[in-house]
Amino acid sequence: MPLLPAGQLCIRRFARTFDGVTESIAAARYECRPFTTQRLSTSVTLRITAKAECDDVGQLVPVTGLRAKGTTIRRADGFAHFAGRAQIVNASPEPDVILFSGTLELIARIGSHVGLGEPCAPEMHVEGWFTGRGNGDYANLLLNVILAGGGELATGTHAFPNVTQNRIIGTLVTVP
Repeated sequence: MPLLPAGQLCIRRFARTFDGVTESIAAARYECRPFTTQRLSTSVTLRITAKAECDDVGQLVPVTGLRAKGTTIRRADGFAHFAGRAQIVNASPEPDVILFSGTLELIARIGSHVGLGEPCAPEMHVEGWFTGRGNGDYANLLLNVILAGGGELATGTHAFPNVTQNRIIGTLVTVP
């Protein structure tokens, strides 16, 4: 995660919805007692859509998508961790404009709000984070967001279909 530099920084709340897919190909299968484990080559493609009511970034940054490629480690019970290089893009122009470059990590079958009644290992649930630095006209911006949605990290193609429940929310930091 990029550290916050010294100086007078400004923050805005980034809050959007998303849908999309993950695609994974099994690269290796091995034993990690008591679970059979797989190493997968994974790509993530998300369409970032409507802003939430609390979003105050608005059209300042014309975000429409996220792309990532990396590795997923997945246990037979569905608990999985993806880590990879990622880009936040504006897909409206041709070709896509890369707004932010950074890293994406996702964890499947994890509940971060157990104390609020969320199950510890919910099925079809993924949470994670993106951290990145702006490119070009956005070079003075940092984007740090968390993602939560209905989906899984597994071999094959799997959707995050429910745009009404999937959220990507965090901070857009302006640096001097």
